[in-house]
Amino acid sequence: MAIDRNDSPLLAYTISNLQKNRKEHMHSIGSRIDPQDTFVLFVDLQTGIVELSKTISVDRLKRGVLGLSTLAKIFGMPTIVSGVAGQDGSAPNMIPQLASGIGEFTVHQRTTADCFRNEAILAAAKATGRQTLLISGVSSEVAVQLPGLTAPDMGYRVFVVVDAC
Repeated sequence: MAIDRNDSPLLAYTISNLQKNRKEHMHSIGSRIDPQDTFVLFVDLQTGIVELSKTISVDRLKRGVLGLSTLAKIFGMPTIVSGVAGQDGSAPNMIPQLASGIGEFTVHQRTTADCFRNEAILAAAKATGRQTLLISGVSSEVAVQLPGLTAPDMGYRVFVVVDAC
């Protein structure tokens, strides 16, 4: 799915202009989010779950995920992708917008409702060395909300990206 500049003029502006000098621009607009201290957590953005979203249309969710994952790559923000295994134990099949935005990635299988209670995911978060967390995902009442509540107790600043949830 390509980013349509008509769908998101702000995203188009961001991509075309911030690549030039992202650090100076971020400071000039007074952003509360420093990309050099930020990582992104994508939760449960997999086929079979995404289609159940009731908070946002599936097409809009996919465009938001593509936009956020693209910005993560442009700004060099580490990403963590988590999902749940299928009922048959198969690996999660993540939506293609993630790969389109960030390229290759590893899926950390979530084994707890709160992925920040999962040792492998928490270790990946700590390994980034960053303190600001952006969360995108589905099942926002559980899969997004729980790490959003747990991470601040662990010292992280948390922002939920509502256009990608």
